[in-house]
Amino acid sequence: MSEVKTDLRHFLKVSQAAIVAGVSERTIIRWCESGKLPAVPKPFGPNRVTWLISPLAMQAHQADIAHQKAKKKLARPHGQHVEQWLDALTKGGFNGKPYSQRTVDDYQRYAAVYFDRHKALTFKGLQDELMRVKNHQFSKRHHYYHAMLALAKYMVQQEALSPSVVDELQTLKPKRSQPPKKTAITDADYIKLVEACQTPTDRAMVTLLGTSGIRASEFCALRVADLDLEEGWFVVRCGKGGKARRLGMPDDTIGAIRQHLIEAKGRGWLFTNANSQQMTPYGLRSRLLRLGKVAGVTVTTHALRRHFVTSRANKGYPLQMIQAACGHSRIQTTMGYVLNSETDVIEAMKEWE
Repeated sequence: MSEVKTDLRHFLKVSQAAIVAGVSERTIIRWCESGKLPAVPKPFGPNRVTWLISPLAMQAHQADIAHQKAKKKLARPHGQHVEQWLDALTKGGFNGKPYSQRTVDDYQRYAAVYFDRHKALTFKGLQDELMRVKNHQFSKRHHYYHAMLALAKYMVQQEALSPSVVDELQTLKPKRSQPPKKTAITDADYIKLVEACQTPTDRAMVTLLGTSGIRASEFCALRVADLDLEEGWFVVRCGKGGKARRLGMPDDTIGAIRQHLIEAKGRGWLFTNANSQQMTPYGLRSRLLRLGKVAGVTVTTHALRRHFVTSRANKGYPLQMIQAACGHSRIQTTMGYVLNSETDVIEAMKEWE
């Protein structure tokens, strides 16, 4: 009985199959090795093998993947709304304001975790997920809850979920069981930090953060063109919620930035990393921690922000101006940044009449 030979001339190579499937060549090889994608092995070189894939087998495999995706959507009917919801968050189509990319990424991660375990968005499902989070991880529980609540509200808009479900989910709003951990520094700590700066860049970094109260993300997004050193102000273009604001600078900060710019040599970003790329919040935090060790002070960008608010409030500056400087939408948020020690309160009360 004669063997039937297969004509391999029209078969796809691994690289061609990868393009058709929209995946990496390594994925195609793994499919072939596991038998998931029917293919003909073709030896080449010493003890090496590649694969040739029939166009018909490739077509059948792609159809099977599409079928499995469709089944998954049917199995998790609420999960199919996630992509459109994230797009609405990005473009401001959810509640009129575009969400930051960081928030969208966080919400996407929480939704992926949720629908990996649950078919639909329900009270019981979210309750189970929130109970998985440890008691001391309030921030994680808080963000998880708000992500899924936002998805539920979007689905109500799309008439894919009953409004009663949103009412049920709102009863799960996390509440703190212990006070938040807040890193704070005193006026004396701030002076130590400034004195510990060994380069113009360190001094400009600390004084700008300490005298403006801007967020780490706002600091890292600053460009040289955002500053007017002659007039003594700068623009925060990437504020929370996409809001921009102008802030003033005292003479010491202006002088420190001028010295820093001599070293920076006119780069686009005001502060950069060792590779002359935009500084990241993580890089800023690491640099502050190293500087804090030299000064003997535990410091973070948020500690400097709290110090800015507390120091200005104690000096009697209007709280509404401090609120505007910080970019807070609610004055209650600004008031929550005022941190005075018991000793501060005692000494202040001695002067009261």
